[in-house]
Amino acid sequence: MQKELQELKLQYKKLKIEHSLFHDIADKMIEEKDNEISRFSDDNRNLRQSLQSRPQVDHSDNDNYNTASHEVDSMNLSPSAAEQQILVCLYS
Repeated sequence: MQKELQELKLQYKKLKIEHSLFHDIADKMIEEKDNEISRFSDDNRNLRQSLQSRPQVDHSDNDNYNTASHEVDSMNLSPSAAEQQILVCLYS
């Protein structure tokens, strides 16, 4: 009986440690996701501000020129600038 009690106590201690580790991992993952959401929100706000600050241009006359220009420009952009360029193309 005493041996069983010791085994149960040991098992309880291991489960408690495992639970604590799981809790720490879950907290860390939540914090990382919160940071990722904040970063995406900031990126989105910056892209919207950038789009709003650009002058409106009528692209109806130069569709072929603008398309070629966007393609060449997009080859030389960083990822966030490329994402912004995609949004500009979508909204123009």
